[in-house]
Amino acid sequence: MAQKIKVVQCGLGFAGASLIRSMLLKRTVECVGAVDKYNGVGRDVGDVLGLGTETGIRVTDDIDEAVGGSKPDVWIEATQSKIVDIYPRVKKALSSGINVITLAEEFANPWYFEPELTKEIDAIAKKNNVTMVGTGFNPGLWLDVWPFFLSGCVYHIDKIKIQYMSDLSPYGRSPDVVKNYGFGLKPAEIEGSLKNGSDKSSKGTIGIIHNLAGCLGFELSDVRVRVRPLISTVRQDFSPVVVIEPGEIHGSMVDAYGICNGKEIIEIHKGACCKPSLEVPGFGEEPHTEAVIEIVGEPNLKSSLSLKSENGWSTTAPRLLNWIPFIMKAKPGLLTDLRDFPLMGAIY
Repeated sequence: MAQKIKVVQCGLGFAGASLIRSMLLKRTVECVGAVDKYNGVGRDVGDVLGLGTETGIRVTDDIDEAVGGSKPDVWIEATQSKIVDIYPRVKKALSSGINVITLAEEFANPWYFEPELTKEIDAIAKKNNVTMVGTGFNPGLWLDVWPFFLSGCVYHIDKIKIQYMSDLSPYGRSPDVVKNYGFGLKPAEIEGSLKNGSDKSSKGTIGIIHNLAGCLGFELSDVRVRVRPLISTVRQDFSPVVVIEPGEIHGSMVDAYGICNGKEIIEIHKGACCKPSLEVPGFGEEPHTEAVIEIVGEPNLKSSLSLKSENGWSTTAPRLLNWIPFIMKAKPGLLTDLRDFPLMGAIY
Protein backbone atom coordinates (compact mmCIF):
# COMPACT_ATOMS: atom_id res chain seq x y z
CA MET A 1 0.00 0.00 0.00
CA ALA A 2 1.34 3.42 -0.96
CA GLN A 3 2.40 5.71 1.87
CA LYS A 4 -0.20 8.32 2.80
CA ILE A 5 0.46 11.97 2.01
CA LYS A 6 0.87 13.86 5.31
CA VAL A 7 -1.10 17.09 5.61
CA VAL A 8 -1.24 19.93 8.12
CA GLN A 9 -4.50 21.89 8.11
CA CYS A 10 -4.16 25.59 8.99
CA GLY A 11 -7.50 27.21 9.81
CA LEU A 12 -10.46 25.46 11.45
CA GLY A 13 -13.31 27.50 10.04
CA PHE A 14 -16.00 25.87 7.87
CA ALA A 15 -13.57 24.96 5.07
CA GLY A 16 -10.78 23.76 7.37
CA ALA A 17 -13.12 21.72 9.56
CA SER A 18 -14.73 20.00 6.58
CA LEU A 19 -11.29 19.24 5.13
CA ILE A 20 -10.16 17.51 8.32
CA ARG A 21 -13.38 15.49 8.53
CA SER A 22 -12.83 14.33 4.95
CA MET A 23 -9.12 13.57 5.40
CA LEU A 24 -9.87 11.33 8.37
CA LEU A 25 -11.89 9.12 6.00
CA LYS A 26 -9.41 9.02 3.10
CA ARG A 27 -7.01 6.20 2.24
CA THR A 28 -4.46 8.34 0.42
CA VAL A 29 -4.01 11.33 2.76
CA GLU A 30 -3.42 11.68 6.49
CA CYS A 31 -4.03 14.78 8.60
CA VAL A 32 -1.02 15.06 10.94
CA GLY A 33 -1.52 18.56 12.31
CA ALA A 34 -4.07 21.31 12.89
CA VAL A 35 -3.28 25.00 13.33
CA ASP A 36 -5.59 27.76 14.55
CA LYS A 37 -5.05 30.90 16.62
CA TYR A 38 -8.51 31.13 18.12
CA ASN A 39 -10.27 27.76 17.94
CA GLY A 40 -9.48 24.92 20.35
CA VAL A 41 -5.76 25.45 20.96
CA GLY A 42 -4.42 22.55 23.04
CA ARG A 43 -7.49 20.37 22.51
CA ASP A 44 -7.84 17.27 20.36
CA VAL A 45 -9.20 18.16 16.92
CA GLY A 46 -11.87 15.48 17.29
CA ASP A 47 -13.19 17.28 20.36
CA VAL A 48 -13.03 20.70 18.65
CA LEU A 49 -14.98 19.45 15.61
CA GLY A 50 -17.46 17.40 17.65
CA LEU A 51 -16.46 14.09 16.07
CA GLY A 52 -17.24 12.09 19.17
CA THR A 53 -13.78 10.51 19.27
CA GLU A 54 -10.21 11.65 19.76
CA THR A 55 -7.84 11.70 16.78
CA GLY A 56 -4.51 12.17 18.52
CA ILE A 57 -4.10 15.51 16.70
CA ARG A 58 -3.77 18.49 19.05
CA VAL A 59 -4.65 21.95 17.77
CA THR A 60 -1.71 24.34 18.03
CA ASP A 61 -1.10 28.02 17.35
CA ASP A 62 2.64 27.43 16.97
CA ILE A 63 3.68 27.27 13.32
CA ASP A 64 7.14 25.93 14.12
CA GLU A 65 5.61 23.06 16.08
CA ALA A 66 3.22 22.21 13.25
CA VAL A 67 5.92 22.34 10.58
CA GLY A 68 8.66 20.52 12.48
CA GLY A 69 6.88 17.95 14.61
CA SER A 70 4.90 15.95 12.06
CA LYS A 71 7.11 16.48 8.97
CA PRO A 72 4.15 17.10 6.61
CA ASP A 73 4.22 16.89 2.84
CA VAL A 74 1.47 19.48 2.34
CA TRP A 75 0.31 22.56 4.24
CA ILE A 76 -3.30 23.61 3.54
CA GLU A 77 -3.86 27.29 4.27
CA ALA A 78 -7.58 28.01 4.75
CA THR A 79 -7.61 31.26 6.69
CA GLN A 80 -7.46 34.73 5.12
CA SER A 81 -7.99 36.19 1.65
CA LYS A 82 -4.98 38.47 1.19
CA ILE A 83 -1.50 37.38 0.19
CA VAL A 84 0.17 39.75 2.63
CA ASP A 85 -1.80 38.29 5.57
CA ILE A 86 -0.81 34.65 5.02
CA TYR A 87 2.69 35.32 3.67
CA PRO A 88 4.57 34.59 6.94
CA ARG A 89 3.02 31.09 7.23
CA VAL A 90 3.44 30.40 3.52
CA LYS A 91 7.09 31.42 3.65
CA LYS A 92 7.74 29.21 6.69
CA ALA A 93 6.13 26.18 5.10
CA LEU A 94 7.82 26.56 1.70
CA SER A 95 11.20 27.24 3.31
CA SER A 96 10.75 24.01 5.30
CA GLY A 97 10.27 22.01 2.10
CA ILE A 98 6.48 21.70 2.39
CA ASN A 99 4.04 22.12 -0.51
CA VAL A 100 1.27 24.68 0.09
CA ILE A 101 -2.35 24.75 -1.11
CA THR A 102 -4.44 27.80 -0.26
CA LEU A 103 -7.96 29.10 -0.79
CA ALA A 104 -6.85 32.74 -0.34
CA GLU A 105 -8.71 34.57 -3.13
CA GLU A 106 -5.77 36.76 -4.14
CA PHE A 107 -3.78 33.67 -5.12
CA ALA A 108 -6.17 33.17 -8.04
CA ASN A 109 -4.11 35.88 -9.76
CA PRO A 110 -1.27 36.79 -7.38
CA TRP A 111 0.72 38.68 -10.04
CA TYR A 112 -2.08 41.25 -10.21
CA PHE A 113 -2.57 41.71 -6.46
CA GLU A 114 0.99 41.49 -5.06
CA PRO A 115 3.58 41.25 -7.87
CA GLU A 116 6.68 41.62 -5.68
CA LEU A 117 5.56 39.18 -2.99
CA THR A 118 4.49 36.77 -5.73
CA LYS A 119 8.00 36.78 -7.24
CA GLU A 120 9.44 36.12 -3.79
CA ILE A 121 7.04 33.23 -3.06
CA ASP A 122 7.77 31.68 -6.45
CA ALA A 123 11.51 31.95 -5.83
CA ILE A 124 11.27 30.42 -2.33
CA ALA A 125 9.24 27.49 -3.65
CA LYS A 126 11.67 26.80 -6.50
CA LYS A 127 14.68 27.09 -4.20
CA ASN A 128 13.21 24.43 -1.91
CA ASN A 129 11.89 22.24 -4.77
CA VAL A 130 8.26 22.52 -3.62
CA THR A 131 5.04 23.89 -5.06
CA MET A 132 2.35 26.33 -4.01
CA VAL A 133 -1.07 26.70 -5.63
CA GLY A 134 -4.10 28.90 -5.06
CA THR A 135 -7.38 27.16 -5.76
CA GLY A 136 -11.08 27.30 -5.01
CA PHE A 137 -14.46 27.43 -6.66
CA ASN A 138 -14.92 31.19 -6.99
CA PRO A 139 -12.44 32.54 -7.85
CA GLY A 140 -11.01 29.38 -9.31
CA LEU A 141 -13.07 26.83 -11.17
CA TRP A 142 -16.31 28.79 -11.63
CA LEU A 143 -15.44 32.19 -13.12
CA ASP A 144 -11.85 31.53 -14.21
CA VAL A 145 -11.27 27.95 -15.38
CA TRP A 146 -14.74 27.29 -16.74
CA PRO A 147 -14.85 30.24 -19.22
CA PHE A 148 -11.29 29.48 -20.29
CA PHE A 149 -12.16 25.79 -20.81
CA LEU A 150 -15.14 26.75 -22.98
CA SER A 151 -12.95 29.04 -25.07
CA GLY A 152 -11.13 25.95 -26.33
CA CYS A 153 -14.29 25.03 -28.24
CA VAL A 154 -14.36 28.09 -30.54
CA TYR A 155 -12.27 29.38 -33.46
CA HIS A 156 -12.20 32.97 -32.28
CA ILE A 157 -13.65 35.18 -29.53
CA ASP A 158 -15.35 38.53 -30.00
CA LYS A 159 -16.48 38.77 -26.38
CA ILE A 160 -16.84 36.78 -23.15
CA LYS A 161 -19.87 37.61 -21.00
CA ILE A 162 -20.25 36.28 -17.46
CA GLN A 163 -23.36 36.73 -15.34
CA TYR A 164 -23.23 35.50 -11.75
CA MET A 165 -25.68 35.72 -8.88
CA SER A 166 -25.26 34.30 -5.38
CA ASP A 167 -27.96 33.90 -2.74
CA LEU A 168 -26.84 35.36 0.59
CA SER A 169 -29.87 34.25 2.58
CA PRO A 170 -27.99 31.36 4.31
CA TYR A 171 -25.57 33.90 5.83
CA GLY A 172 -28.11 35.84 7.90
CA ARG A 173 -26.21 35.30 11.14
CA SER A 174 -22.88 36.52 9.79
CA PRO A 175 -22.14 40.04 11.07
CA ASP A 176 -19.44 40.48 8.42
CA VAL A 177 -21.89 39.80 5.58
CA VAL A 178 -24.48 42.15 7.08
CA LYS A 179 -21.89 44.91 7.53
CA ASN A 180 -20.07 44.53 4.22
CA TYR A 181 -23.19 44.56 2.08
CA GLY A 182 -25.04 47.21 4.08
CA PHE A 183 -28.23 45.19 4.47
CA GLY A 184 -31.19 47.25 5.61
CA LEU A 185 -29.60 50.60 4.78
CA LYS A 186 -30.95 53.23 2.43
CA PRO A 187 -28.96 53.78 -0.80
CA ALA A 188 -27.79 57.19 0.47
CA GLU A 189 -26.10 55.47 3.43
CA ILE A 190 -23.95 53.02 1.49
CA GLU A 191 -20.82 55.09 0.94
CA GLY A 192 -19.27 54.00 4.22
CA SER A 193 -21.22 50.84 5.02
CA LEU A 194 -20.84 49.11 1.62
CA LYS A 195 -17.30 50.28 1.01
CA ASN A 196 -15.39 47.31 2.48
CA GLY A 197 -17.50 44.70 0.73
CA SER A 198 -17.57 46.52 -2.59
CA ASP A 199 -13.83 47.14 -2.60
CA LYS A 200 -13.10 43.43 -2.05
CA SER A 201 -15.68 42.28 -4.57
CA SER A 202 -14.66 44.73 -7.28
CA LYS A 203 -10.94 44.04 -6.86
CA GLY A 204 -11.56 40.30 -7.07
CA THR A 205 -13.62 40.75 -10.25
CA ILE A 206 -10.92 42.90 -11.82
CA GLY A 207 -8.44 40.14 -10.96
CA ILE A 208 -10.59 37.59 -12.79
CA ILE A 209 -10.67 39.80 -15.90
CA HIS A 210 -6.88 40.24 -15.91
CA ASN A 211 -6.44 36.49 -15.34
CA LEU A 212 -8.67 35.51 -18.27
CA ALA A 213 -7.22 38.18 -20.54
CA GLY A 214 -3.64 37.12 -19.82
CA CYS A 215 -4.33 33.44 -20.52
CA LEU A 216 -6.27 34.20 -23.71
CA GLY A 217 -3.68 36.64 -25.05
CA PHE A 218 -5.81 39.80 -24.85
CA GLU A 219 -3.79 42.95 -24.14
CA LEU A 220 -6.09 45.12 -22.03
CA SER A 221 -5.86 48.88 -22.24
CA ASP A 222 -8.29 49.42 -19.37
CA VAL A 223 -10.66 47.71 -16.93
CA ARG A 224 -13.78 49.68 -16.06
CA VAL A 225 -15.71 48.77 -12.94
CA ARG A 226 -18.83 49.97 -11.16
CA VAL A 227 -20.33 48.73 -7.89
CA ARG A 228 -24.01 49.41 -7.36
CA PRO A 229 -26.42 48.50 -4.56
CA LEU A 230 -29.33 46.17 -5.18
CA ILE A 231 -32.54 47.50 -3.66
CA SER A 232 -35.28 45.26 -2.28
CA THR A 233 -38.87 45.80 -3.39
CA VAL A 234 -40.34 43.61 -0.63
CA ARG A 235 -39.93 43.15 3.12
CA GLN A 236 -37.34 40.48 4.00
CA ASP A 237 -36.71 38.94 7.43
CA PHE A 238 -33.04 38.31 6.71
CA SER A 239 -32.16 37.25 10.26
CA PRO A 240 -33.59 37.51 13.79
CA VAL A 241 -31.98 40.95 14.11
CA VAL A 242 -31.97 42.24 10.51
CA VAL A 243 -35.15 43.14 8.65
CA ILE A 244 -34.91 44.61 5.16
CA GLU A 245 -37.77 46.87 4.16
CA PRO A 246 -38.78 47.85 0.61
CA GLY A 247 -36.38 50.51 -0.68
CA GLU A 248 -33.47 49.23 1.43
CA ILE A 249 -30.28 47.47 0.31
CA HIS A 250 -30.27 43.68 0.09
CA GLY A 251 -27.08 43.14 -1.91
CA SER A 252 -24.68 44.53 -4.51
CA MET A 253 -23.69 44.09 -8.15
CA VAL A 254 -20.23 44.55 -9.65
CA ASP A 255 -20.23 45.46 -13.35
CA ALA A 256 -16.75 45.13 -14.85
CA TYR A 257 -15.46 45.43 -18.41
CA GLY A 258 -12.06 44.53 -19.85
CA ILE A 259 -11.18 46.80 -22.79
CA CYS A 260 -9.01 45.61 -25.69
CA ASN A 261 -8.48 47.65 -28.89
CA GLY A 262 -11.25 50.00 -27.81
CA LYS A 263 -13.81 47.21 -27.40
CA GLU A 264 -15.27 45.41 -24.39
CA ILE A 265 -13.71 41.96 -24.74
CA ILE A 266 -14.62 40.58 -21.27
CA GLU A 267 -17.78 41.59 -19.43
CA ILE A 268 -18.66 40.41 -15.91
CA HIS A 269 -21.77 41.11 -13.85
CA LYS A 270 -21.17 39.58 -10.41
CA GLY A 271 -23.98 39.94 -7.91
CA ALA A 272 -24.93 38.73 -4.46
CA CYS A 273 -28.10 39.48 -2.54
CA CYS A 274 -30.64 38.16 -0.04
CA LYS A 275 -33.40 37.43 -2.55
CA PRO A 276 -32.00 36.84 -6.06
CA SER A 277 -35.45 36.11 -7.49
CA LEU A 278 -36.06 39.88 -7.30
CA GLU A 279 -33.08 40.51 -9.59
CA VAL A 280 -33.02 37.43 -11.87
CA PRO A 281 -36.32 36.23 -13.36
CA GLY A 282 -36.83 32.51 -12.79
CA PHE A 283 -34.07 32.25 -10.19
CA GLY A 284 -36.30 30.41 -7.72
CA GLU A 285 -36.59 30.63 -3.97
CA GLU A 286 -34.31 27.78 -2.87
CA PRO A 287 -30.86 29.16 -1.82
CA HIS A 288 -28.31 28.57 -4.56
CA THR A 289 -25.86 30.26 -6.91
CA GLU A 290 -26.15 30.58 -10.68
CA ALA A 291 -23.71 31.56 -13.40
CA VAL A 292 -24.11 31.94 -17.15
CA ILE A 293 -21.05 32.02 -19.41
CA GLU A 294 -21.53 33.27 -22.96
CA ILE A 295 -18.84 33.37 -25.62
CA VAL A 296 -19.65 35.52 -28.62
CA GLY A 297 -17.55 34.31 -31.52
CA GLU A 298 -17.37 31.47 -34.00
CA PRO A 299 -19.29 29.51 -32.94
CA ASN A 300 -21.33 31.20 -30.21
CA LEU A 301 -21.45 29.27 -26.94
CA LYS A 302 -23.64 29.65 -23.87
CA SER A 303 -23.36 27.53 -20.75
CA SER A 304 -25.07 27.77 -17.36
CA LEU A 305 -24.34 26.21 -13.99
CA SER A 306 -26.44 26.11 -10.84
CA LEU A 307 -24.98 25.23 -7.45
CA LYS A 308 -27.39 24.25 -4.68
CA SER A 309 -25.50 24.17 -1.42
CA GLU A 310 -26.05 25.27 2.16
CA ASN A 311 -22.67 27.00 2.18
CA GLY A 312 -20.34 28.16 -0.60
CA TRP A 313 -17.36 26.62 1.22
CA SER A 314 -18.82 23.16 0.58
CA THR A 315 -17.46 23.31 -2.99
CA THR A 316 -14.33 25.33 -2.26
CA ALA A 317 -12.92 22.92 0.33
CA PRO A 318 -12.90 19.82 -1.94
CA ARG A 319 -10.85 21.72 -4.50
CA LEU A 320 -8.05 22.01 -1.94
CA LEU A 321 -8.27 18.36 -0.97
CA ASN A 322 -8.29 17.07 -4.53
CA TRP A 323 -5.22 19.15 -5.47
CA ILE A 324 -3.09 17.17 -2.96
CA PRO A 325 -1.92 14.30 -5.21
CA PHE A 326 -1.25 16.70 -8.08
CA ILE A 327 0.84 19.11 -6.05
CA MET A 328 3.08 16.22 -5.00
CA LYS A 329 4.02 15.73 -8.66
CA ALA A 330 3.83 19.33 -9.88
CA LYS A 331 6.73 21.45 -11.04
CA PRO A 332 8.31 23.63 -8.32
CA GLY A 333 7.12 27.22 -7.98
CA LEU A 334 3.87 29.14 -7.62
CA LEU A 335 0.95 27.79 -9.67
CA THR A 336 -2.68 28.86 -10.18
CA ASP A 337 -5.87 27.05 -11.08
CA LEU A 338 -6.27 28.81 -14.41
CA ARG A 339 -2.69 28.66 -15.67
CA ASP A 340 -1.84 25.18 -14.35
CA PHE A 341 -5.22 23.47 -13.94
CA PRO A 342 -5.08 19.65 -13.89
CA LEU A 343 -8.16 17.67 -14.85
CA MET A 344 -8.98 16.28 -11.41
CA GLY A 345 -11.58 14.15 -9.72
CA ALA A 346 -12.29 13.21 -6.12
CA ILE A 347 -9.48 11.41 -4.28
CA TYR A 348 -9.98 8.35 -2.11
